[in-house]
Amino acid sequence: MGKKHDKGYGWELAVGAAVLTASAVTAYLLMRKDRRLLEQRVKALIRRGERYKHLTGPLFDTIPQRQLYTAVSANLQAKLKEAADPKEVLASFTPEQSTIYIIYDVCQSVATGGFVKLFSGEHSVFAVNAPEIFEQVGADAYADILRKANAVFECGMNASDFQPLEAAFLSLMKTNPISNCCGAFISEHRSAFLDE
Repeated sequence: MGKKHDKGYGWELAVGAAVLTASAVTAYLLMRKDRRLLEQRVKALIRRGERYKHLTGPLFDTIPQRQLYTAVSANLQAKLKEAADPKEVLASFTPEQSTIYIIYDVCQSVATGGFVKLFSGEHSVFAVNAPEIFEQVGADAYADILRKANAVFECGMNASDFQPLEAAFLSLMKTNPISNCCGAFISEHRSAFLDE
């Protein structure tokens, strides 16, 4: 009876080891896939930045309105990246370029680090005026959330108080992408975004 029990236990160990090995292999392959996806996204961003580095009229006219926000954001980021003095470049932006840049910066800050990052990061100067800037492009729902976040910040920055606002902001980014409002704004102010 003891030998049968030992054989059963050995079999269970063998099956457990096989399952563990399969799990480790699966995790490794998924990790490689995630790494490849991340590398593909980075390469796509680099290509996009290169493509829109110099935004001319003929190039602008080939971009669908739903992609204008992405193209203009890549263009503005390229200008800042190449600049010896980014503050000087920011000061040279047209008011319309500044509007899109600030919207991009605010959305990136909230998406990558929440409102705590927005209010404590290097671009926190944009946070106070962000509601009015988002309203300029017709993004009133975003502006409402940003006003509430500003009120929370004025009462003392507590990360837990920001959580429902962050969830609402991120949900809004999925259901009503900011690119929709910004695309229409950019299209209406075409000349302000051209590098000609």
